[in-house]
Amino acid sequence: MIKAMNRKQLPKSFFLLIAVFSLFSFLFVNLHSGFAKSQVCPNVKIEQAKMEDSDDSKATNIPIPDITVIERLWRLAQKVVETAS
Repeated sequence: MIKAMNRKQLPKSFFLLIAVFSLFSFLFVNLHSGFAKSQVCPNVKIEQAKMEDSDDSKATNIPIPDITVIERLWRLAQKVVETAS
């Protein structure tokens, strides 16, 4: 008899525990978000950094590596050979 009663109470207590935990979680999240919103200062202005003009406003020429030029010529030659065949 005692074992049968324990088996019936276990699911009820388990569901009660889940319900209490869910209610506590719901209240905690909502109350925490309410307090967090009230602590934020609404008059904060974020300044963006401006780009400064450098003294070297001339366009700099970046040299192209020789390997890149050779590779481009090689691919062009391959395409010409393929189309000629």
